[in-house]
Amino acid sequence: MGARQSAVVITVVLAACASSAEGLACGATSPCPESYVCAAGEQATFRCMLACDLTETVCSNGAICLPIAPGGGGACFLGGLGDHQARCGLDLDCGRGDVCVETPGLGSYCWYGCNRDHPTTCPAAGSECRARDTNIAYCF
Repeated sequence: MGARQSAVVITVVLAACASSAEGLACGATSPCPESYVCAAGEQATFRCMLACDLTETVCSNGAICLPIAPGGGGACFLGGLGDHQARCGLDLDCGRGDVCVETPGLGSYCWYGCNRDHPTTCPAAGSECRARDTNIAYCF
């Protein structure tokens, strides 16, 4: 590839990265662009996250739609540090695409999130999409 072609590829890649606000730091003096909300993420750092409709568990970007505050809508959570099937205490503990589900007598673990109106979103053969509560569903 010649020098000119390399420059074009780099310019396109940089432009694509710059157009996404997901994960950028935000706050009172640095608001998020339209379609994003400023929400607390891992370790209470505020980041721009895609706004979402709480009727869906899984966002179009593969993240989990979590409520921001009572009546505040939802944000596509970027993901915590917990691995799939790791112990958790909150949804914020789980990695991108997972939700924290309590298993009676065994504790709480990170499981794949799914949309109840699209049950085929569960990755493992034979797993089904189950409701955890009003807004959240998981694959089991």
